[in-house]
Amino acid sequence: RRMSVAASVSALVVLAGVGGWLLWGTSSSAEGVVTRGSSATTIAIATSTTVGSTTPRTTTHAVEATSTAAPATAPATIAPRTTAPSPTVAPPTLAPPTLAPPTTVLGPFGDVVGQPVAEPATPQAATAAALQARQPASSVADADTPAWFYAEWLNLGGRTPATPATVSADGYHIDADGPADLSAFVLGDNGKVSSFTECTSECADLATAIQISPNCVPGPDCAAFASNDGQMIAVLRATVNVRSPITTLLFSVSATQPVIAVTDPNSTVRYDGVERFFSITLPAGPPPGTESVVTVTFLDGSTSKLTITYG
Repeated sequence: RRMSVAASVSALVVLAGVGGWLLWGTSSSAEGVVTRGSSATTIAIATSTTVGSTTPRTTTHAVEATSTAAPATAPATIAPRTTAPSPTVAPPTLAPPTLAPPTTVLGPFGDVVGQPVAEPATPQAATAAALQARQPASSVADADTPAWFYAEWLNLGGRTPATPATVSADGYHIDADGPADLSAFVLGDNGKVSSFTECTSECADLATAIQISPNCVPGPDCAAFASNDGQMIAVLRATVNVRSPITTLLFSVSATQPVIAVTDPNSTVRYDGVERFFSITLPAGPPPGTESVVTVTFLDGSTSKLTITYG
């Protein structure tokens, strides 16, 4: 009779287990443990009952359930971003600057402005080159012309430039004891230059700046002077005022023997033995009644005194 009671109890336990599974653990006497997998779930239910025994009895039932979880989806593969290479831009090609050829400027006589007068091709260029080289006046111009006396005046200055004459926009540049520009050339009957205009800080037309006196013998109307011993006669041939107010007097010399020097106490006198001229330079035109006394030295060493009186 005790065994039948035990069997009845066992049957009840089974029924109770099934009902507990259906109620999903609503009974206070059942404890459920759930284990989940990818496709099935196993639920273990343990029930303990004590009926007339001191030893609990435990029955375990395994129930397999089908899971409805969606299958795992593989992560999407994202292609790496491809950056197109930047287009290659050729650097701009710059053409070399075009330089305009230098402009050649010609002077009034066909020479290139700024160039030295190396081979004179005109009377004007030849005159400028000869003046710059301080050639004798007789090789520069015809006698008794303003150009001739200008050349003699330069030669009596005593200094020969080291550089040649150059071409200017108006004519030619020379060194005439300072920069001077020669222009407005006048040609004589034989084709040589007889006069021109010289410009420094001021311009001077030689035809008016140089007063020419005739070559004459001593007399009332002749500006001629004799030495104290009569060995030399000096004749005033030109008064040069190209550097006004400075005045330079040019005298020709005639002597009984060669003259090697003409001097004065103030060192204002210069002598040119080639053309046989001497000059006296004064700060201004000499006042009437004044005089200059010069000493003439001859080749044999003898001397004479010459007194020039201004009227």
